[in-house]
Amino acid sequence: MTPEPYTLNTLFEQLELATDDESIEAFIKVHQLDVDTEIMDAEYWSLEQVCCMKDIIEFDGPGAAWIEVLNSRLHEAS
Repeated sequence: MTPEPYTLNTLFEQLELATDDESIEAFIKVHQLDVDTEIMDAEYWSLEQVCCMKDIIEFDGPGAAWIEVLNSRLHEAS
């Protein structure tokens, strides 16, 4: 049995956020970051969420690429 592909929805599930496409788009729209703010430094993340993202990046799991996608999407307005 092959595992489910990792998606932005999967990342949001790991971050314990709503996983439906509409909620993800709303999150991205509401939480835009300025050009000088790194994704990990955003004020809205809990410590657990930051640790989760750091672990994903450290272990270079399939979610690391999706963190980069999320980072880009959160900086669209900058």
